Amino acid sequence: MGSAAGTTTLGTSTAPSGLAPGEIATELGPRADAGDARCVEALATLTWALSIALASVVNVVGLSSVVLGGHLATLEPLLHDELVDRVQRRVLGSRWDPVRIRPASDDAGVSATGAAFLVLDDVVRHPATWLRA
Repeated sequence: MGSAAGTTTLGTSTAPSGLAPGEIATELGPRADAGDARCVEALATLTWALSIALASVVNVVGLSSVVLGGHLATLEPLLHDELVDRVQRRVLGSRWDPVRIRPASDDAGVSATGAAFLVLDDVVRHPATWLRA
């Protein structure tokens, strides 16, 4: 996805968004929203590439919902309509069960809950080892 937003594999190019690699996550959305033509085009390319990747995973795994996290969550309001349209056209079963796409919550509690479940994973998988006789 980096090349769609404006970096290359080596992370040295600023094309097509015109942004430096360190600026892409924070500046692409605001500049595209403000009408910067290069950022708007980069966002369109990102949406196209992301729709192909997401639809491929949805078709193989059979997901009904996709949650965009990280920098994609911040871009989601700008991507949403076009991304949903493109994904629906590529997902085989979307006519009967449309795929829902939404941004991840920015609630810190979500991350804390995930971390807690990760720590407790061994307890859940092997509860007998945690019980005293």
